[in-house]
Amino acid sequence: MSEQNRGLIFLYTGSGKGKTTAAIGLCFRALGHGSKSCIIQFVKGKENTGEVLALEYVKGQIDIIPMGQGLIRNNPTPTDIEMANKALEKAKELIFNSDYEIIVLDEINIALKKELIDINLVSKLINKKPINKHIVLTGRYAPSQLFDLCDTVTIFEEKKHHFKKGCIARKTIEF
Repeated sequence: MSEQNRGLIFLYTGSGKGKTTAAIGLCFRALGHGSKSCIIQFVKGKENTGEVLALEYVKGQIDIIPMGQGLIRNNPTPTDIEMANKALEKAKELIFNSDYEIIVLDEINIALKKELIDINLVSKLINKKPINKHIVLTGRYAPSQLFDLCDTVTIFEEKKHHFKKGCIARKTIEF
């Protein structure tokens, strides 16, 4: 396979909004070219977020698998750790044994920051991925160890946010 066709690793991190949205945008672009994608959510649970609801329309082409419990507190529970490790196993399965071209590991950086999963296992997974797969890692707090493993690193930086004016999270914009 030529370098031009090699699967890439993308890292979307930082304090700004839009990391998951950007990853889903890549999936939609790929859909336009007939490629399948899957989004594994390491933290988000089974709540009906806008992305989960919207992706129902393209199920089978872009799939989303929420595998978390939602917000993870400062002291993760054994269940948080178990669920994050199951999400990592699911990611491994899909990276090596599926016809998805893009696999998004949504909020994996949060799982790493909270020490729910081992950075060495994630690094190994990235280093051994099949040559034709694209992997997107999202979430705040990406460990610097991932920067060297990725082909593209984008840091989303918040300059101004409506929450600071007292706006609450609302459907269609935040969830």
